[in-house]
Amino acid sequence: MTKIKRAVILAAGRGTRLEPLTDTCAKPLVKVCGKPIIQWTIDMLHRNGIKEIYVITGYLSEQFDYLKNQGIVLIRNDAWDKGSNLLSTRVAGKHLDDCVLIDGDTIVKRINTSVDCSGYTAVWLSEGNEWKMSFDEKTKKVIKVIADLSLKKDFYSLRCPSYWIGKQAKQYRELLKVTDPLSVNYTDDVAIRVSGLRAFIEDRKNIIEVDNMNDYNQAQIELAGESK
Repeated sequence: MTKIKRAVILAAGRGTRLEPLTDTCAKPLVKVCGKPIIQWTIDMLHRNGIKEIYVITGYLSEQFDYLKNQGIVLIRNDAWDKGSNLLSTRVAGKHLDDCVLIDGDTIVKRINTSVDCSGYTAVWLSEGNEWKMSFDEKTKKVIKVIADLSLKKDFYSLRCPSYWIGKQAKQYRELLKVTDPLSVNYTDDVAIRVSGLRAFIEDRKNIIEVDNMNDYNQAQIELAGESK
């Protein structure tokens, strides 16, 4: 098993699907139950002993400066509006090793602090417009990812966080270097090309995406009373 030593949080995007809240506020800093989305995740990381945290910023990057007081390292992606979030992941560079990679608009309430393989979180959904992940029930090795947003029923959805260690982390970093950021929609499009990934099954209540206003309103309900 490899201990997860660091976290990288992608927080550069504009967050258009959460307008008007993101007109004047970076999406990961929108408050849910009185606490910024990203702060929920950072607090969880700290509780799990992960202090080496890198946040990749872009849109309204100055709003993240308060995180420096928590020992967070901010890395600005100057090209945040020039392509997919692949560019933000590429900026993270050498930090993508023995790490957990998290989307800044997702409240992550639990992570694996040690893993034996690189891979993605899998969450069971009865219905949803999400990427579908198929994997071997015994080994949990990923067999196939259907990377589209068509409506699906009774399936495992590919979610962050993802975990990157060893040779697979190196392969991911190399793919990031050579892939045209305009040729993909998400950095996950590149990540799923890495061989031998596994699925880490997680309860949906521990992975709360705040992608749009419906998600935001649902998160307010689910996290009511937990912000202290």
